Amino acid sequence: MTEPQREPSAAPPDTAESIRRTASNFRRLAIIVLAAAGVLVMVTASTMGVLYWAATADVPEYEAVVEVDPAEAETARKQLESQLSTLASDTQQLREWSSRVSAQQINAWLALRLEREAPGFRDAGVLAPRVVLRDGQVMLAARSEANRVDGVVSLWLAPMITDTGDVALDITAAKIGRLSLPLEVVSGILRQTPIGGFDWIRLAADPGRAALVLDLDRLRLGGDRSLRLTGLDVRDGELLLRGESEPVE
Repeated sequence: MTEPQREPSAAPPDTAESIRRTASNFRRLAIIVLAAAGVLVMVTASTMGVLYWAATADVPEYEAVVEVDPAEAETARKQLESQLSTLASDTQQLREWSSRVSAQQINAWLALRLEREAPGFRDAGVLAPRVVLRDGQVMLAARSEANRVDGVVSLWLAPMITDTGDVALDITAAKIGRLSLPLEVVSGILRQTPIGGFDWIRLAADPGRAALVLDLDRLRLGGDRSLRLTGLDVRDGELLLRGESEPVE
């Protein structure tokens, strides 16, 4: 539930289109990050033929969330889209804002809307992406049927805010099934994705460390306002965001 610092006034007509674009950008951010994970699924699956058993083993965390009840998912999906719209409005009208979303809401949206919003996943052999939110970490996972390997690829990410106000998604582990992938391999795979085509996201890789870094100002999530996250907390089953926005001078 969004928790504004003060009661926002109704958005004037000339900001309605900006708010709509901002809400769309929040959805686009989620789609593109998941698309990068989807490319990772396809590329890694093609290299794992000799380790088929390990690569196709079940991932319990993923299996626990992959099935959704259609009626419950529709309710959760509507809640998430409503909260994103409210958040977009808050970033336009309030200096300080906050929002809370659940893993259930995110997974409901993925189950019901991803293929419509980002078509082609199924044709590429990437099925049923889901997230798991744990204390301080996010798991992105999807089932791959690429190159005749039916397995689950998972990325464990540790979100943090950098000193420059960017959002970094530190890649702490990557697996296909039960088979761990070295970060050097993950970095090489990510460099083959379309990430380089976006000026607001980059791969930062050093020996023993890799991260995706998001520049929110370049993405313009705040529409015509400068947006800065001041808090990014991942708890069991939920994500809490806090931030500030100011007019761009």
